[in-house]
Amino acid sequence: METRRRPLLLAAGALLAERLGHAQQPQRMRRIGFLSPQSDTARRRQWWREGLLRAGYAEGRNLLIEWRFAEGQIGCMPGLADELVRLNVELIVTDANTSTDAARQVTQTIPIVMVWNVFPVERGLIKSLARPGGNVTGTVRTADPNEYFVKTWQILRDAVPKASRATILNNGADPILRFYDDAIGDQQAKEMGFISVQRISITRPNEITSSLDLVLSSRPDVLIVGAHVTEFGAFPEIAAFALERKLVSHSDSDRYVVAGGLLSYGPHIDSLRDLTGNYVDKILRGAKPADLPVQQTLKWNMVLNAKTAHAIGFKPPPAFKLQVTHEIE
Repeated sequence: METRRRPLLLAAGALLAERLGHAQQPQRMRRIGFLSPQSDTARRRQWWREGLLRAGYAEGRNLLIEWRFAEGQIGCMPGLADELVRLNVELIVTDANTSTDAARQVTQTIPIVMVWNVFPVERGLIKSLARPGGNVTGTVRTADPNEYFVKTWQILRDAVPKASRATILNNGADPILRFYDDAIGDQQAKEMGFISVQRISITRPNEITSSLDLVLSSRPDVLIVGAHVTEFGAFPEIAAFALERKLVSHSDSDRYVVAGGLLSYGPHIDSLRDLTGNYVDKILRGAKPADLPVQQTLKWNMVLNAKTAHAIGFKPPPAFKLQVTHEIE
């Protein structure tokens, strides 16, 4: 019996030693780039790290991230993208339309994982959502802007039934604006009872204050804040402006509500982050962007800042409150 057990014990010991040896070996360090038009903050980095960690990647352990932030200076984007290419990163994550466009301009070989973009086919980034066919894949917010804006106008009508004047504050430097048909948007607004729609653009960070002065002179009942003004770090200032003037304001980014804005309706940001982590993992394991279908956002949230609502005296009809999926203080 002893002679039979000894080979088994030796085999088990050898297997255990082999596993321990593998466990003790350092994991291969992977290098990726992250390109954003926004400001560099510890909170923003940590938020992205959490999504990558869910996919099995921890910065400093098995992942090196080359962070590049334009700090709202959109003109710097191509240069930052070129830096990442020269560093020979394995892929580039781009968290805005402008960063995706900049990365695509400087490389057609390094994989690009875009986040929350729009119209990637029309912009020439991919051939189709199902078969991207190039070096770009990732997530898109919507493929149909008209559908989104119909929902936006309906939300505002439900929230403020008597509203008739709206002002839209956009990032005028965002090339995506050329894909929107303002005439269609105005017609949709008119059908919802908005007789006046004014558009104001911010093109540089130093234009935030003057743009808000124009908003004030337009005397809107509701203010729509485009998500991409966050590229200038404008959300806190805009939210404070709307709060001071007790103005109902709405954005398609919940970052605006976190900054103190009243309402947002848009994609569930955490789910987009986690999807991004999955794309990164698949590509680092050998998958090609050309073969990874681009995913549209399926989970949307209506977020209300309850503290702001109380401060401005926002009391919507009961039916509107049923649409709110999240409240924050």
